[in-house]
Order: sequence, then structure tokens, then C-alpha cells
Amino acid sequence: MPLFPDATSLIALGAARLLPLLPTFAGDVYIGRHVRAEVISAAAAIDAGIAAGWLKPETVDDAKVMELQHLTGLDAGECEVIVLAGQLGGRDATLLIDEGSAYETVRRFYPEFELVSLGHALSAFEAAGHITSAADTIAELVANGYYRWAPEVWRDYQRWLGQQRKPGQPT
Repeated sequence: MPLFPDATSLIALGAARLLPLLPTFAGDVYIGRHVRAEVISAAAAIDAGIAAGWLKPETVDDAKVMELQHLTGLDAGECEVIVLAGQLGGRDATLLIDEGSAYETVRRFYPEFELVSLGHALSAFEAAGHITSAADTIAELVANGYYRWAPEVWRDYQRWLGQQRKPGQPT
């Protein structure tokens, strides 16, 4: 599944030094220039991912990005993620989005895309044994100012977590 992450997710993963794990969550990871420009704090990790070949820089039609910005009010990076996913991923695209307005826009108007958050990625890292606890990692990112749960994202993640639990498993 091709993955199209937003800047919020990449910044948080960079802060937690977990960005190199992203290809274990999804095979091909694509980034556009607008998102890349927003991820200044994780620039070295982004460059390393590109050099390693798992992070693929792509260009997108800026006119389409601007049109989507006008229609939705989202920023250029968020619009770029949506346009790039449509351009390269089609129905197989997974969008890793953690900004509330962008998350809600994709959920409502782009149901063909799979929509996940940082919580989903960290839960996958935990399940694969790469990290000890997704909850502790997120708590540390929040405490250090690298992440903030958008209400829309939090609700969907909590619903997803509930679906992952087996009957009788403690909450």
C-alpha cells in the first residue's frame, strides 16, 4: 500500500526518532515538496529516508493543490497529500494524517482512501516489537510539544483500538 504522510505525522515520528520505521508500516512512502518544506525539524531523517530509497519525493500539479486549498481551506501540505494520493495511489492509497481539518476532509470527501493516524502507525510499531508502548510514545510526544491529538483523530483512533481488542481483553 502506498503511504502519503502529512507533516504532523512526520514531525512527530522524527522527534521520536522513529521515522526510519515508517516503511515497516507501509511499503512505499511518498512525500511532496510542500510537506517536505514543513518538516524542517526532521530534515536529516527525511533526507536519510530518501537516500535509503524508502521515502520517495514526488511532484504534484500545483494548480490542483491550489484548487483544493481554495475549496477546502486546508494548507498546501495537506492538499498536496490528498492530490498526490489520488495521482499515485488511487484506491490503494493510505493517508497518514493527524491534523483535524484535513483528517475530517479526507474522511468525508475521499472515502476511497484508507485514513490512518500516528496512533495507528505507533500501534503497528508496537505490535511488531519495534517499540515498547504506542501509548507511552504518544504521551511523551504530547508532553514535549511534538504532538497534539485533534478531536476527530482521537475519536477515530479510540474507535479503532476498541475494534482491535479481543472479547474479554482488558481495556
